[in-house]
Amino acid sequence: IEQSLQDVDLVSQADTFASNLSGGQKRKLSVAIALIGDPKLIFLDEPTAGMDPFSRRRLWTLLKKRKEGRVILLTTHFMDEADILSDRKAFMSKGKLRCCGSSLFLKNKFGVGYHLTMVAAPSCNVQRVTSSLQGIIPSIKLERSHGKEISYTVPLSDVDKFSTLFEMLDEQANTMGLKSYGVSMTTLEEVFLKLDWNGHVGSVGTGYREVHGGMGYGRLEPDVEGERILEYALAHDLLLGNTCFKKSDSHLATYKSGNAATQIDFILYRRNMRKFVTEVKVIPGEEVALQHQLLVCDMRIDIPPKTKRKFAPRLKIWKLKDPQTSSQFQKTFKEHVSASTNDTDVTTEDIWKNLNTGCSRQLKRYAAQLGPTLRFILIISNYKSVLLQIVLPVVITIVALILQKTSSSSLETLQAPPLQFQTSMYAGPAGGRLQNPLLVFDNSKNKASATTIANLEAAMPVNKFVGRAQNFKSIAPHFIGIQLDSFAGTMLKDFVALYNYSSIHAIPVLINLASQSMLNSSGIFKTLKSTSLPWPDLKKKIKVDGRSFMSCMALSFAFMLMLAEFAVAIVQDREWKLRGQLRISGVTFNLYWGTIYLRDIIVYLIPCTVVLIALFAMDIKGLNSEGAVLSIILMFITNIPFNILMMMIFSFLFDKGETAMSYLPSILQLSGMIPYLVVSMGDMISQSEWAIVMHYVFCAALPPYLIFGGFYFISRVYLNSLSEGREPTISDYLDTDSHILITILAPLVHFLWMYWLLRVLDIRATGGNPEDAFLCLETSFDQGHTINTDVIIGEDEDVAAERLRVEKLTSKDTLVVAFTYQLRKTFVDRNKGSGQPQKKQEKVVVRNLSICVERGEVLGLLGPNGAGKSTTMNMMIAETAPTCGKVVVSGHNMRANALSVLQALGYCPQHDAVWESITLEEHVRLFAAIKGIHSSKLEGVIEDCIGHLKLDEHRKKIAKKLSGGTKRKLSYMMSMLGSSQLVLMDEPSTGMDPQSKRFLWDTINASFKDTPRGAILTTHYMEEADALCDRVGIMVNGTLQCIGATQHLKSKYGSGYILEVKLSLTVNNNVEELMDKLEDHLLNLFPHMDIVERFMERAQYSIPKEDVKSLGKTFSNLEQCKSTHRLEEYSFSQSSLEQVFLYFAKQQLEEGEEGERPERGSVIRGSRDSFSSSFSQPV
Repeated sequence: IEQSLQDVDLVSQADTFASNLSGGQKRKLSVAIALIGDPKLIFLDEPTAGMDPFSRRRLWTLLKKRKEGRVILLTTHFMDEADILSDRKAFMSKGKLRCCGSSLFLKNKFGVGYHLTMVAAPSCNVQRVTSSLQGIIPSIKLERSHGKEISYTVPLSDVDKFSTLFEMLDEQANTMGLKSYGVSMTTLEEVFLKLDWNGHVGSVGTGYREVHGGMGYGRLEPDVEGERILEYALAHDLLLGNTCFKKSDSHLATYKSGNAATQIDFILYRRNMRKFVTEVKVIPGEEVALQHQLLVCDMRIDIPPKTKRKFAPRLKIWKLKDPQTSSQFQKTFKEHVSASTNDTDVTTEDIWKNLNTGCSRQLKRYAAQLGPTLRFILIISNYKSVLLQIVLPVVITIVALILQKTSSSSLETLQAPPLQFQTSMYAGPAGGRLQNPLLVFDNSKNKASATTIANLEAAMPVNKFVGRAQNFKSIAPHFIGIQLDSFAGTMLKDFVALYNYSSIHAIPVLINLASQSMLNSSGIFKTLKSTSLPWPDLKKKIKVDGRSFMSCMALSFAFMLMLAEFAVAIVQDREWKLRGQLRISGVTFNLYWGTIYLRDIIVYLIPCTVVLIALFAMDIKGLNSEGAVLSIILMFITNIPFNILMMMIFSFLFDKGETAMSYLPSILQLSGMIPYLVVSMGDMISQSEWAIVMHYVFCAALPPYLIFGGFYFISRVYLNSLSEGREPTISDYLDTDSHILITILAPLVHFLWMYWLLRVLDIRATGGNPEDAFLCLETSFDQGHTINTDVIIGEDEDVAAERLRVEKLTSKDTLVVAFTYQLRKTFVDRNKGSGQPQKKQEKVVVRNLSICVERGEVLGLLGPNGAGKSTTMNMMIAETAPTCGKVVVSGHNMRANALSVLQALGYCPQHDAVWESITLEEHVRLFAAIKGIHSSKLEGVIEDCIGHLKLDEHRKKIAKKLSGGTKRKLSYMMSMLGSSQLVLMDEPSTGMDPQSKRFLWDTINASFKDTPRGAILTTHYMEEADALCDRVGIMVNGTLQCIGATQHLKSKYGSGYILEVKLSLTVNNNVEELMDKLEDHLLNLFPHMDIVERFMERAQYSIPKEDVKSLGKTFSNLEQCKSTHRLEEYSFSQSSLEQVFLYFAKQQLEEGEEGERPERGSVIRGSRDSFSSSFSQPV
């Protein structure tokens, strides 16, 4: 294990939890796991994705060592990685193998020769340069001329004329206005770009041709048709951010954004019902917008004929209610457009530049109304969510109600039943034998007595007494007897009831018997019944039995079970960076939490409705009375909103959705069930007063207990009424002695402080000051940040100058889009685990970072993994709160006015912030609406975005099924929607194939050049930084080590020139012997040459400037080495940006952040693009 960690430079992270590793470190760990066990067949899927260049080359060394005796199948988007590691390269497209072969075979078959690239000064005349070059090599062709860069194609057949060509350039470069030049051979990446991925191999497809920039890297450039497509795409980019509101109508934009945000909740619920939801419906909003005096600039750009490179816009302006304002806008707009041109043809660049500077900051976002479906689709897309939130709670609820019903039936038997008095109790047959008969004595001597006696004989056996009255009581004992005294007609008037003391119910039996006889004597033959109702025992209450106890617990369990999933969805939004992405897109605190709140209430009402329906349908005695139903409804009304808010609070306890799903249900159930057991058990064992006290304590201290306590005391009221022999009334349930009101009213009190707590937690989690939960006013520019007293000793002069420049900036500086001042972030490092004691140690991740971004500038932040780049990004988007320092964007301080800052930001995160169960098209539709794209343009914008980034075949795929590169395109697309002043791009091209990457680079360049926008870009691709960034800053261990233009950094930190060589080998060649001979010859040419790296047939050398007298002569000598020393390919160039990066990256390793510093010669040091003939000469 130790050796595996050492191989991938993770020794210092051995005891770090995987969740705390950076993206590059996780890739290293994955490779180490794949290599464990000495497998003979190894599959590596983009093993170096997300790694910095230094780490990438360390891993290449490891794979080269492990290659022998094994078969390795590797996929990659790095062509230099494929060139160095792979013996054969296979290109696939749409599931088919397009071509396969070695690097040399592919380059010779599909290569286009050499590319001569020049960096021109403003005084350079392209035609003059072309004429001079063609005078030496007639077949040379101008490939492209864009900005300061000129590129030519030189056929392979004219390589023998290079010496003359370079000598001429050395002599005439200054007079021709050339700053530097370079030449490179076909690279493997160019082979990739040339393949026709939509058809067959061997022709350039998709409307693009390969163009190679300075210093040996290639760039994708459209051909004539491709340029028209690119211009069209750029023109439609105007639609992404220039629909606008008057300032006074920002409330409407907020309302529309709320509707657009609400859709998230509904789509997430309905994803499994996609056959019913084929698309998100759009409700036109023009009428509402016009009522609020909406101004919309609807720009349509006609695709020009192929022969034209310019195009004329046709403008359609929707007028405001105020004609004066409308005409003034039209006049102003046309002035802005015409100011940059003298004719009616306006280029995309001109329109973009003037439109943004003229009115973009006056435009407010407008989000079209979208159907409220998105969040529901997300929920239903996960069958576990449906099961836990709807199905399982309903099933448990039904089972609990059945238990309650059977419990209510059994409880009714606990009360003494009414006693019906019958003569058979004391006379007549019983148990198979004849009991004592009724003793009858006729003392009236009336003939009517015969009828009465006959009626008595019909009811039971009779024993007549015929003696004297004084002897009546001396006869043998009887249970009951009757003495007939007088009659009124035929009706018995007076009688004496005789009973034995042992017969306690004799009197009511005799009265019933006599009454029945008199009724029959009157000719009415009905049966009379006498019943004794038991007197209630007010001192003894009926306790809750086992089934009632379980039913109350099951009901409460069902309602608490579904709550956990609500919190999991919120945690996943944060885990996938969606919360930050939505916030940056304009979804405010109230909009975000309000839409989630609405969704959760609707879902929560489903089992609640089932409960109420089942109560009436099942006729459950304990819960179907008016008072019980009213109490349950009131409890639902107050507890449902409160429980949802409580889950929002609980979601901040977790960083990952899986962790929340594992622990939160148990937390909820235990925090509700344990108090329920304490209260119910205490109440059932005659400790009612103590149990009631605990009931109030738990209601105040443990909110999850409220549902449990509510159902228990509702059942308790019913049982108490039952013990009193009556039905419960509404007042019984709402009386303070019922102890139900506390479960209804307590949520209202909890709601207030929990809402405040939610605001505090959300502000704190998003980098704000918790005091903002109380303050509504924006603090001043100098407030809202902690003063940073740390001073960096020995700081680079460029970094110090940048810091001084930032100190002099003000929030109203119009030349700067954004800046950070003394930004610092420290974490408490508790990563030690796995048996080792945890130690609290402060770790500085970002140290005193001061940078600024000007209008139209792309600033690159480079650095090894763990250098602090992503943390800086997170502080700028308020995902992480800075320890001290401040971030200012468009004149707004992040801590003082985060909302204004976020509205001016666009963000392409390092990890794709997408919902896995929503399609690519739905993502674009959602964010376009939130960013303010007008409903009338929404469909057109969606088509443009998807079409011009070549994502048509993926538009209906859910994000979970998209490739990594396609997700990156989607993330970039979402970041560019709207008129953001500052766009943050965190490794935007990671995972893209070279063709898509180059196209993305061109799009980024066109999006920011000469515009009011600015951008900060982090990347591990040095060629990407060189191609896109106006300035580059390199961070090491959280500190900015250098900053400046790429050429400035190369000149300042470069060590002269870099020579990279590759020998041509055969089976019988001795590599070491050939390399030694070549080095001896090179030392004769360059006496002070140092060996930087040497690996197999490849080597890299550092040559100081004083050893190079003439580049033309140098190139001539190297050409001779091809024949004398079997030199196959070489490159000779000024130190590249990658070498500068590696110079600083090793400083981080020396400080122990990534592992041990590599020994010389142990690392493969590939060329910038390939090991081919290339060099660069600064003039």
